[in-house]
Amino acid sequence: MIRLGSESPGEVGRSHCSFLCEVAGVMSRSERYIAPSDEELERWRQAAAAAKRFDRECEELLRAELKKRKKADLVEVALRLAQHDKASQWLLEQEVGLDKPVSLLVHDIEVAIEIATRVDDRELNRSPAIDWPAYDAVQRGLSQLIQKEKIEEAKALALKLMRKGSYQIECSDEGLMQEEIENCLRPVVSAVATSPDGSEWALEMLRRDRTGCICRQELTELAERPMPEG
Repeated sequence: MIRLGSESPGEVGRSHCSFLCEVAGVMSRSERYIAPSDEELERWRQAAAAAKRFDRECEELLRAELKKRKKADLVEVALRLAQHDKASQWLLEQEVGLDKPVSLLVHDIEVAIEIATRVDDRELNRSPAIDWPAYDAVQRGLSQLIQKEKIEEAKALALKLMRKGSYQIECSDEGLMQEEIENCLRPVVSAVATSPDGSEWALEMLRRDRTGCICRQELTELAERPMPEG
């Protein structure tokens, strides 16, 4: 047995046990869950109820004031909100069913992809803050391109989304965005699958997927489809 300093084996054992007990005590106090008291729960309930009440009061006041405005003034207010915040712009476009020309639609999808797949290199291997409205905008935009039968434009944007989106998943510790990316891509994959020359595009999509997981089955089946003759 190795002695520590001038301590006897018994003293060493007692000191070691005492140290372990102290560490265990600290860990148990810091890690255990302490349930809130009834008084704390009641304060939280009252605070939550007050917050909802104030929100409703503010909403009613705002509704009353907006009803006093002329239609032209309301249009200007809506446009200012859209200019101030992309999420507000996307919501407004969805509400009015805005039908954009192809060039504008492609541009706006590119912007939405940039916002949706943004990665902060200072927070790698963490769950990043995801801009879900941006992913919704990408999905709507790609679906609109397919409806307009602009498959080539949709294919090019899908390649960009695959590259940037798979990198975003790679940088995350949970890969929370895979489902959203697949929801964006599937309308494009389905449309390309009905065309005769989708194999090369599918192969390129697979090459750009840094995770090897995004729409893997659909793209693999499309990539392995025989090329048309002639």
